[in-house]
Amino acid sequence: MVIIHAYLHVLSDKRIQFLNMTNEIVKYSREEEGNISYELLESAKDPNLFVLVEKWKDEGSLTVHEGFEYFKKYVSKITDVLAEPTKVEAFYAEQVR
Repeated sequence: MVIIHAYLHVLSDKRIQFLNMTNEIVKYSREEEGNISYELLESAKDPNLFVLVEKWKDEGSLTVHEGFEYFKKYVSKITDVLAEPTKVEAFYAEQVR
């Protein structure tokens, strides 16, 4: 399993635009065959700090995801609403129980 944490610090005046864009990608991503889960989480301390937590069956599933047109469009437009570059962490994991 591949787990992605994508940290997104949003410009305060672009928050609604960000949420609209991101809720759309969450919806589409959850429908993908190799997706286990895809969540948008908001910081309790900063209303403009978010993390996308993604779980993918395997690296191939993640590669397929990154090839979809809606994902490419999101990546090309997301920088317009961010206060700083996205920080992405990737982990390999295995479910224990």
